[in-house]
Amino acid sequence: MRGKSRKCVGLSLARSGAIALALPNVLLAQRPNGSTPMTPVQRAIQATVSILAMSTNDTLQGSGFLVSPTGVVVTAAHVVDGASLIRVHGSNGITSDVLGVYVINRTADFALLKIQPVSTPTLRLANSDSVSVGQHVIAVGAPLGLEATVTDGLVSARRADSTRVLLQVSI
Repeated sequence: MRGKSRKCVGLSLARSGAIALALPNVLLAQRPNGSTPMTPVQRAIQATVSILAMSTNDTLQGSGFLVSPTGVVVTAAHVVDGASLIRVHGSNGITSDVLGVYVINRTADFALLKIQPVSTPTLRLANSDSVSVGQHVIAVGAPLGLEATVTDGLVSARRADSTRVLLQVSI
C-alpha cells in the first residue's frame, strides 16, 4: 500500500487511563482466527486490558491496550512507573503478570509493557496527523476496574507546545 493513505484506528491514551479511538466508519477488523468480522469498538474492547500496578507503598489501577500478538501492551507511564509488580487482565479472560517493560516515557506519559503472547485482537497505532478537529472519537477503558467501558466525544482541538502536537478530546 505504498503511496496510499490507509484508514485505521487512531489511538491516544487519556489521563484517566482510557484509550481514545478515532474511528472511520468503514473499518471492520478480522478476528485473529478469521471468523466473523468485528466492529472497531468490539475489537477495541477485546484489545483493552485493566492494569494493576503494585509498589511497596501503593497500588494503582489503569487501562491499556494490546498492540501486538507477541504481547506488547501500551499504557500510561504514570500508572506503572515505580511498580514492582504489574498485572494485566482483559475482558477477554487473559490474565498475565508483566514480564518486562520496554520503555517508560514520562514526558509523553506512555509505557510499553511485555506480557505473554496472546491470541486476542490487537489494535494498530495510526498516524495522529490524520485526525481532524471535530472528528468523532470513542474512549474504551476500564475505569476503577470496570472493564469494557465505552463512551464517545469529539476531537476538540489540536494544541502545540515547543516539541509536539497534542490532541484535546471531549471525553
